[in-house]
Amino acid sequence: MRLNLSDAVKWASDGGYRVLIQVPDALIPKVREIAGEFERNGIEAKIWMGGNFGACDTFDPRIAGCDALIHIGHAEMPNLKLNYPVYFHELRDDIDLTGPVDEALNEIEAPVGLLSTVQHVHKLHEVQRFLKDKGIEALLGSPTGRVKYSGQVLGCNFSPALMVKSKVNMYLYIGTGRFHPLGVAMVTGKKVLALDPHTGRHEVIEKGDRFLRVRYGLIAKAMDGESFAILVSIKPGQERRDIALELKNKAEEKGKNADILVMDRISPDALLGSGYDAYVSTACPRIALDDYMNYDRPILTVREFETVLGIRKEWAMDCLL
Repeated sequence: MRLNLSDAVKWASDGGYRVLIQVPDALIPKVREIAGEFERNGIEAKIWMGGNFGACDTFDPRIAGCDALIHIGHAEMPNLKLNYPVYFHELRDDIDLTGPVDEALNEIEAPVGLLSTVQHVHKLHEVQRFLKDKGIEALLGSPTGRVKYSGQVLGCNFSPALMVKSKVNMYLYIGTGRFHPLGVAMVTGKKVLALDPHTGRHEVIEKGDRFLRVRYGLIAKAMDGESFAILVSIKPGQERRDIALELKNKAEEKGKNADILVMDRISPDALLGSGYDAYVSTACPRIALDDYMNYDRPILTVREFETVLGIRKEWAMDCLL
C-alpha cells in the first residue's frame, strides 16, 4: 500500500500545525518512521495509540496538546463535521485487479454492481472498463452521506449498492474479508461474488441463513430480559445520542428498564459485571455483528432492539447515514 506522506507533511507545514498522528493497527510497527517524517520537516508530531477503526473514529488532537490530526488509512466521511483540522491520508493498494477478475468471469451474472473499500476503490473504473471489453455491463453506485467514492462500501453504510440494486443481477465485491460482502447481501437480498485480489480466491455469498439464525437467537434471548444497557460511543462518527434516548423511552414504555452508558471504545471488558440482561450498541454495527461472541450477554444493533420491543417485525441491517 502507498504510504507517501509528502502531501500530509506539506499540509501540516503550511498550516503551522503540531500534529497528532492516528494509525491503524497494521502500521503500529512503522510509527517511529511516520513520526520521523514529520519531525524531519520541523513539525512537532505525536502518535495516538488508542486505535483507528475508521474515519468515524477520529480523536481530538487538542486533548494531546496538538493543533491538527493526521488520520491514516481511511477516506473522509463527507457529512462528518469536525471542529478541528484533519488530514485524511487514504491507504491505496496498487495491486492489479483485472487479473483476479478475469479468473472469476464465469461466476459473474451481468449486469453486475462493483463494490470495494477505499483500498481498491480507485481502481473500480478500470475494472468497469475491463468488464465492458468482455461484454459485461458493470455499474457503480454514486457516493452519498458518509461515503466519498462511487462503489465504496463501509461497515456501516452500503448506499452505493442500494443505488444500483434494481439494475443489477448481483454484485462483485473486491477486497478482503466477508463482513462487507455479507452486509451487501443482507441489505440488498442479492448474491455477492467476493473476490480477494491478493489470493485470487472468490466465493459467492448470499443472504445468510446461519447469520440470521445467530442474530434471531440473540434477539430471542434478549426478549426475556428486563434490563438493558444502551451503549453510546463518543467517537465523532458513531455518536447517536438522540437514537439512544429514543430507544430508552421506547423500552420504558414497554415496561423494560434501560440505562444509557457512554464510553469511547465499546468493549466486553468495560461491561463485565454491569448486571444488565442485554446490551444495545448504537455505535458501529460491527460491534454487535462481528464481536458478539466476546460479550457475556446478547449485544444487539438498534434495529434488532426494535425487534425485541415489537416495533420491527423482520431483521434488518443497521446502517449509519
